[in-house]
Order: sequence, then structure tokens, then C-alpha cells
Amino acid sequence: SFPKSARKNTRLDMSEDLRKLWLELATHVKDQLYVWHGLGEILNPTKVWVMVCDTSLVATNVTLWRVPRHALDELRRHGDVYFSRSDSEGSLAFCSSKRLTDVQSRWSGYDRELFGMVRGLSLIRALVISTYNHYGEEEREPPPHLYVFCDNTGALGRIMAMSTPPDS
Repeated sequence: SFPKSARKNTRLDMSEDLRKLWLELATHVKDQLYVWHGLGEILNPTKVWVMVCDTSLVATNVTLWRVPRHALDELRRHGDVYFSRSDSEGSLAFCSSKRLTDVQSRWSGYDRELFGMVRGLSLIRALVISTYNHYGEEEREPPPHLYVFCDNTGALGRIMAMSTPPDS
């Protein structure tokens, strides 16, 4: 519980002009790419996509980051806290949240996390696929292109065990 001196919310008083600008910004940002990259810079061989998803009783959230491959060990060691550190080399490319319906909020934690991952993968699908490149010989196994971080290993294992649909 909050201490009596803490405020749970703060009302912001904005002028009409500021309110219009805020709504314009919020509309522009909602479910849009935060970082538009130039051609040839979207994802070079030294970078990898990292999708971080989390779901609560209230909502589900997915973020997509561009991370240098050399920083992956650090990311594995610290989890998504890595992105809040001052020495983080990851750059946010996309973020989307969705409030769960009353029915969805009653699902088990596993089902909510699985829903969040599938939702996230469907949102970033076009961007991730459009940046895929073998970066070398055809017979060589390409390095992983997308890493998925989730706090429910059961749901993550289920995603990894699924066969890939032909059109994906």
C-alpha cells in the first residue's frame, strides 16, 4: 500500500493549445515505429532484433529493440533492465500496449503471456521479415535475427516448439 504522503495520480492542467499538441503527439506515437531508419541501416549484420513482451492482469505490452550482437550476453545476464542502464546500446524501434478485455484478464498467466507474445510477433512481423538477410553463403546457418524475451518460460517454450506457418 502507498504511504499517506504519496499521491497515486497527479492531475495535469494543460492549456487548450498544449492539449491539442499532446493529442497530436499521442496519436502519432500510438502503435507507430519510434525510430525510422534509412535504407541499408535498418538492421545490419552487427545488430539483432530483440522483442521484449510482458503481460499483466490489465494489459499486454511489446517493445522491439535494435541491439548490437556483442551486447547480447549483457542483455541475457541483466534481462530487460539492460535497456534502462545508461551504458545500454539498444535503441527502441517499436512499442505497443493493449488493455486486456474482462475475459482476457481472467485467463491464466500462461495464456495471457502466450497471447502477448503472439500479438507482439504479429505486430512486428513485417518489419522483422523485411530486414532478414543471410549475410553470406547460402549453405551457412545465418545468425539468429530475432530474440524474444518473456518472463514466462512455459509460454516461450510453446512458441519455440510451434511449427512455422508457410506464409510467415
